Amino acid sequence: MALPPQIPNPNDALSAAISYLTVNKPETVPHLGSGNWANVLQGWRSEMALTIQRIAQEVKASRLPFATGQDLVSLAGSEFDTFLPPDPLTASGYLTLFRPNPGTTPAGIFKAGFRIRRNATQYPTSTPTLASATYTVVRDTPVLTNQNTVNLPIQADNTGAYANHPNGATGADVQFGDTPFDTTFYIPGQLSAAGGSDGITDPLVRAACKAYFTGRYGPTIGGVTAGALRAVGVANLFVADDPVRAITYVVPVDASWSASMALDQAVAGILNDTATAPGFAGFGCRVLVGTSDPNLGVPFQNVFVSVAITVTLRSASMLANTGPIENNIKAAVLNYFNSRPDWNVFRLQAIESVVAQSDRSIASCTNAAVTQVSNGATVAEPTGGFIAPISWLATLNHFYLDGSNVSITWLQPS
Repeated sequence: MALPPQIPNPNDALSAAISYLTVNKPETVPHLGSGNWANVLQGWRSEMALTIQRIAQEVKASRLPFATGQDLVSLAGSEFDTFLPPDPLTASGYLTLFRPNPGTTPAGIFKAGFRIRRNATQYPTSTPTLASATYTVVRDTPVLTNQNTVNLPIQADNTGAYANHPNGATGADVQFGDTPFDTTFYIPGQLSAAGGSDGITDPLVRAACKAYFTGRYGPTIGGVTAGALRAVGVANLFVADDPVRAITYVVPVDASWSASMALDQAVAGILNDTATAPGFAGFGCRVLVGTSDPNLGVPFQNVFVSVAITVTLRSASMLANTGPIENNIKAAVLNYFNSRPDWNVFRLQAIESVVAQSDRSIASCTNAAVTQVSNGATVAEPTGGFIAPISWLATLNHFYLDGSNVSITWLQPS
């Protein structure tokens, strides 16, 4: 037996009105299709349609899977105690400088306001494609005599994700915007800038709410995840327990898959119960974030890859228009590499499976292969996650896939 709908249809209410008039005022029946009686009924129908539409919007706004935009932000605050900054954010990080040591190198200072620029026009084929950006040193940084390495704290001059610098990016041209006090300093390309965003997204708000819902009851991985996602700029996380050392490792990255010490420190401040944070680590395992601990750091790195697959369609006629199918395949593969909690591993069979399920026109997917963008070398399936005890400076890899780096060989059914 079918249950009545939770939200009525305006036609249902209108039918009840017509039935009443037919029984109690039969003389109105000839005028229900046109004329004044029809105008009254249609007016009722319009009022009911507007009311029902408002009720439906309120129902959607109160459900986490369906709420969007400002309704979702309001729901996150009222029901999940989750508040995320809605405004675009500015990328920040560090730039590592070196200088040779032919003898005694002078002391000096890089003053706040010293400029750095990333010139994209010099290397338009950088991996991934990067936009031009300018950065500024945010505080005075002294350099001692014979100190040949210095990390400058920098911040992008404007908000937005464009200034993030994905770890492992190649081909970027990073230059001094001002003249350093010692002209023998040079930039080896070790720029880190993370946390910039164009504003919060609905998937990020939902992820933060879900983490809080499961993590508010104790110092669990859910609680650590909920706290880490509250740090400004964090969009992706890797969380793993090391039961040998009783440590929970957290590696935060932004929406551009960029990590930096500044982002690590922001997350660590929230998790480790600083004066301005709720302290999501609680009484559970010790929490270490990224490379914020100099002795037990887990650095993050992108491995830029391409994916090649062979797809057999259900009918030869479908080969005439593969554009929509290709879009669905690319979306499914990108989701596989970026939206799983274990994005540090991949399985070829799993790639074939998600592709086969991405469009009803696909009969099968075979021969999935993952290669490096830089040299075409085959990337083998990772052996698995971190194994306790997690070794010091065990690099965490993310397999960075640009949507354009998915090649498809089409086959018709045999």
